[in-house]
Amino acid sequence: MHAIRELSNSYEMSKLAIDSMVDYAVYILDKKGMILSSNCGAKNLTGFQTNEIIGTHFARFYTMEDIARKHPEYELKQAKLLGRYEEEGIRVRKDGSQFWAHIIFNCLNDQEGNHIGYSKITRDLTSQKNHEEALKMAEISAIKTSKLKSQFIADISHEIRTPLGAILGFAEFLRKDDISHEDRLHYLDIILKNGKCLNRVINDVLDLSKIEAGRIDIEMSDFKLNDMIEEVVELFRVQCLAKTISIRFIKNPEIDVVTTDTNRLRQILNNLISNAVKFTFKGEICISAEKLNENKESNNYRIVIQDTGMGLKDEEVVKIFQPFVQAGITNHKTGTGSGLGLVLSRKIAEALGGDVELMQTKAGVGSVFGIRFTDYKRLRSQSKPRVAEAIPGSLHSKSILIVDDSEDNLEIIKLFLNSYGGEADVASCGTEAIEKMYMKKYDIVLMDIEMPQMNGFQVIKELRNLKFKTPVVALTAHAMAEDKQKTKKAGFFEHVTKPIDFNYLVSVIERS
Repeated sequence: MHAIRELSNSYEMSKLAIDSMVDYAVYILDKKGMILSSNCGAKNLTGFQTNEIIGTHFARFYTMEDIARKHPEYELKQAKLLGRYEEEGIRVRKDGSQFWAHIIFNCLNDQEGNHIGYSKITRDLTSQKNHEEALKMAEISAIKTSKLKSQFIADISHEIRTPLGAILGFAEFLRKDDISHEDRLHYLDIILKNGKCLNRVINDVLDLSKIEAGRIDIEMSDFKLNDMIEEVVELFRVQCLAKTISIRFIKNPEIDVVTTDTNRLRQILNNLISNAVKFTFKGEICISAEKLNENKESNNYRIVIQDTGMGLKDEEVVKIFQPFVQAGITNHKTGTGSGLGLVLSRKIAEALGGDVELMQTKAGVGSVFGIRFTDYKRLRSQSKPRVAEAIPGSLHSKSILIVDDSEDNLEIIKLFLNSYGGEADVASCGTEAIEKMYMKKYDIVLMDIEMPQMNGFQVIKELRNLKFKTPVVALTAHAMAEDKQKTKKAGFFEHVTKPIDFNYLVSVIERS
C-alpha cells in the first residue's frame, strides 16, 4: 500500500504537466502492470474512460497474439532490468481498431531505491507509419518504373538502330557502280521498308507520350466498316503468302456505315493483324466483325482477329497489356517490335469507347483478340461516307515555294513535286522566302517551322503584315494536336507532318 500511495502521490504532483500531453497516453502502473492512473491523452488515444481502465491490466491494449506470447510481461521485465524499455508495435483501441504505437516504459523506484511500479507513455505512430509506407511503396514503384523504362529505352534503341543500320548500309552500298538494275531496285525496296519501320516506331513512341499526357487526338468520320477492314487485310496478303499462311476476312452483310475515328481504328487493327502474322507460321488468320448491342445514340461493335499461331503462356498473358513490357516469346526469332502495339491499341480503343481484349489463347494453338469500339451514330452526317482519296495525278504547273533550312529536305520535296507536274522553287530561310515572294507570284508556300533567324510563325506573320495572301502550309515534325491548333491559329492553310506523305501533300496543294 505504501508503494501504491507513493506512486499516486507522484502522479498527482505532476498531473497538470502530464494532462497537458494530449497527444500522449501516460499511465502509472504498479509492479504487476495494473493501471493506477492515466492522463487525458489516454482517453483520446484509446477511447477508454479513466474509470474503465483503472485497476485493469495494461495488456488490454495489446493484440490477442501479443497477449498469448506474454509480450506485456516481457516489456515489464525489460523495463525493470534496464530501467527503461522502448519499442514500436501494434496496439488496440476500445472499439477494436488497431494502431501503430511508440511505447516507453520507465522503472519507478521509491526514495530508498525499491522498485514500486512503472510509467508507460504511448504515442500514436499511425500517420507516420502510413507516410513511411507510402514513401517505401513510392520508392519501390519508382525503382520498378525506372528499370522498366531503362529496359524500354534499350528495346527502343534496338528497334531504331536495326532499321537505321539497314538504311545506312544499303544506301552506302548503292554508291557502288557494279550493281545490276534489279539489285538496285531490291536494295531501294529494303531502304524504303526499313524507313517505314523506323517511322512506325517513332510514331508509336509519340502516341504513347500523347496517351500518357491525356492528349490523344480523335477525329470522327463516317465510313464503311467492311471496306476499311478489307483494305487493312489486303496490306498483309503478300506477307502471308510469303509465309505460306492464309488470311481471310468474313464480311458481315448486316454491318454498313459506322461513325468513329477511322484512322485510329485502322491503327489498332493493323497492330493486331501484324502481331497475328508475326507469330503465325502455319494455318490461317481469320478476321470478322459483329454488332454487340445498340441504342438510340450509339452501337457497339467488335472486330475479331483469330490466328493459329504460337499462342501465349499463362505468364505471358498477364504482361501483354503492361506499358514498357514486351511479352514476346524469347525463344523464337519473330522479327522486330517495340512492345508498344498492344498497350497503344488498348488505350486508343478506350478513347473510342471500347477496349482491346484477349478473348482466348493457348500456347501452340493460337489466340483470339477482339477490338471493341463505339459507333457514335448520333454524330452520323447525312453525306456519303468518306472514301480513301485517289492518288493525285498532277499539280497542273502550280507554282510552289518550298522553305526549309535543310538542303536534303528541299531537294527531295522539290523532286517529288516536280514529278507531279509542279514548278517548285526553294528558299533556305525566311528572309530568302520573303525576297522571292516579292520577285514572283506563287500559288502556295510550303514552310518549315523550326528555322534559324526567323521561324515559320515569324515568317507567316511578316507575310501577312506585308499583305501577302498566298496560302502557306506548315511542314513540321511537330505532330501533337496542340501543334496543329497553333499553326491553324497562326494562319497556316494546312499542317503536314514529317516524314511527309507526298500523296497527301499533293492533295493539300491541289485544294489550296
